[in-house]
Amino acid sequence: MNYTLCEITRELCETYLLNPIKSKNSVKNYFDDDLILIGTGKHEIFTSLAAFQSAWNNYDVDIAFDILSEWYECRQLSEDLYLVYGCLWMKEKENKRKEILIEMDTRLSIIYEVKDNSYKILHIHHSIPNKEQGCDEHYPKAIAEKANSMIAKFKKKAEQDSMTGLLNHSTFEHYINKHIKNNPVGVFYMIDIDDFKQINDMYGHEQGDKVIKDFADLLSVVFSSNAYLGRLGGDEFAVFETELSDRSLIQQKAKNIINEFSSLSCKYGNELQLSCSIGISLINNISSSFSHLYRSADKNLYLSKNGKRGTYHLNEDI
Repeated sequence: MNYTLCEITRELCETYLLNPIKSKNSVKNYFDDDLILIGTGKHEIFTSLAAFQSAWNNYDVDIAFDILSEWYECRQLSEDLYLVYGCLWMKEKENKRKEILIEMDTRLSIIYEVKDNSYKILHIHHSIPNKEQGCDEHYPKAIAEKANSMIAKFKKKAEQDSMTGLLNHSTFEHYINKHIKNNPVGVFYMIDIDDFKQINDMYGHEQGDKVIKDFADLLSVVFSSNAYLGRLGGDEFAVFETELSDRSLIQQKAKNIINEFSSLSCKYGNELQLSCSIGISLINNISSSFSHLYRSADKNLYLSKNGKRGTYHLNEDI
């Protein structure tokens, strides 16, 4: 009995795959009227023989397969019910009109019932394993984690200034507005490299790019990981600290930026006399926004750049 059902299953599969049009009449006699069939396609769920035949009649045959390997096993479920299961590996026949051929490694299970000394198929389930799912996974966990990691990486890259790795202008503004909305407290530093155009003009843009990158690295050292660091464009940088520090600590950080940047001049053989100017704004009221901070810090930056360069100006409560 087991051998017979395995051979019937083999014959059904080979006939259907190798000659689907001619097999319609030869195999349908095995199907019960209440057949339930689940195929490899998302749409292929049929709950009766009539529904399956209707779909089969509309089957547009433009493909033929070779069976590369197959195996079947049979298990008796009850006196009249049998389960046949197995694997079927097939590849599309060579076709000069196609560059890419379909190859499917599929699984199959069929439930047979003995009725009036003949076999009727009650249920067929034909599926293709998810190749993205690892051997020890119950769902495609690894590929999902990899995809999420790549999305996060692309998102981070889209948020960054390509030269420095700091936040770009739009992303920096977004995060500051988001923080202020939830917690209107913080310190905003706007920083310009003094006479940066002259550096580019006298020493070339390659040297100017190095200065930009060094300055970005310096900001990462001076400020904690909780601060937002951004390059707003050109030689204009901004930093937002999410907590309102003591005024003396804020001033000390501004001095550190100015002094540490000036000390980088020796890296360039003192040919470049590096300096920067800073405008600082503090917030502690709910009406503040990035625009308010930017305008206030920009005014203070203007005072620094038009006074003695390499200085900072600070105001409170904007």
